Amino acid sequence: MTMITTLEGISYFALLQIRARLKIEIATGMKHSGGSTLAVVNNMYGQSFKRKQAALNWVQKQIDTIKDNQTPVRVSEGATS
Repeated sequence: MTMITTLEGISYFALLQIRARLKIEIATGMKHSGGSTLAVVNNMYGQSFKRKQAALNWVQKQIDTIKDNQTPVRVSEGATS
């Protein structure tokens, strides 16, 4: 079993989960039963997306940034998921 122990690792895993949720929502046209993934992105990362595709593009860019060993995006301090 792999354990994620760093803040950067946790942030990266959260982005991967959000990306998967957005892809499913876009493909099916449905919302996640736990609430709006778009609202999660907007609240956690301080964004104001109106479209899921725009949010997915932004999340993918953040994932690519982390893969390239650049500074990852951090979750906002006041964020609730």
